[in-house]
Amino acid sequence: MTDASGWALREKVSLERVEKDLAFYKATGQRAREWSRDLGLIIMVGSIIAPVAISVGSGPVTISKITVSSEVIKAIPIFITLVVAIAEGVRRMFQFQTRWVSTGVTHQLITRALDDYADATAGMEIGSEAWVTEFLKFKKYLNDAKSKEAEEYFSNIAEMEKKDTKVPASN
Repeated sequence: MTDASGWALREKVSLERVEKDLAFYKATGQRAREWSRDLGLIIMVGSIIAPVAISVGSGPVTISKITVSSEVIKAIPIFITLVVAIAEGVRRMFQFQTRWVSTGVTHQLITRALDDYADATAGMEIGSEAWVTEFLKFKKYLNDAKSKEAEEYFSNIAEMEKKDTKVPASN
């Protein structure tokens, strides 16, 4: 394609897509960071409270004129343990702890590539051979960064599945 207007249109579409990608990676990273933090807190606090709840005993407990029956007291550690187990399952399944890091790194890589592209093409005529070379290099770098992030995410999931399916050695 040697037509400058055709290259200008491709650049415009690509830059709009980059802005959407940056918004996606930023939002996804923030959500993953929040989920990672919240699930980690649930697991930590639940892991501390469940044994304490068991040590309270099985009899009724009175707290500020409110009596909690022994059936409820017995159910509290079970409930807490279930919540902790579900939180850990969700954390492992969705890999929030690694996802927020990888999306943050990808966001930085794309931002850096965008800056480098702007610097490299400053003053160049759109559609010129040098400009086309820089534009194609920019597009390849973007695609490689996004592919690497997706590959890393799915390889982490596959790695977790391998760990979860290992059968313990029999004696």
